[in-house]
Amino acid sequence: MKTASLSTRDFQSPITSHTPYAASGAGMSRLVRLGLGSVIVLILGLGGLISFLPMAGAVISPGEITVESHVKEISHAFGGVAAEILVDDGDIVRRGQSLIRLDSRVSGATARYSRLSLDQLLAREARLRALQSRVKYVTFPDDLMEKGEHDPAVRAVMADEQRSFRLISDARGDQIRP
Repeated sequence: MKTASLSTRDFQSPITSHTPYAASGAGMSRLVRLGLGSVIVLILGLGGLISFLPMAGAVISPGEITVESHVKEISHAFGGVAAEILVDDGDIVRRGQSLIRLDSRVSGATARYSRLSLDQLLAREARLRALQSRVKYVTFPDDLMEKGEHDPAVRAVMADEQRSFRLISDARGDQIRP
């Protein structure tokens, strides 16, 4: 009679005997490492992406602001040249106290230039309106005419606009044929 010898291979479950990871725990640790690596790459990728994208809005949070010192920076809205500084560094000043005096010669020149620019714009507007309405001559505003009587610069501006009007009108007349 034959005796059967049994080995441990005969007692293994058919499910576990055919799985490739059943022989050792190394296969499972490889899956865990792969999963953790994927999560780390995802987190680092999103973190890097967030750090390089610009913020589209402001972050609003409550807080308290305190003054570090009582030194205040002052400036003039239109600028200018200082003729005289009326306070010294470290002086205590009160509200309404004059701190600086601007040079009126420089601001007066700036006002003259800006006034001339306004006069130029008024004269140009009159010329363009005359061209638009196809009249024979430019009619300047009354206040510009009064200034032109006393100011040679305004007279020159009006003469330039009259000359431009004649040149454009003549060129336009040459182009239009009945």
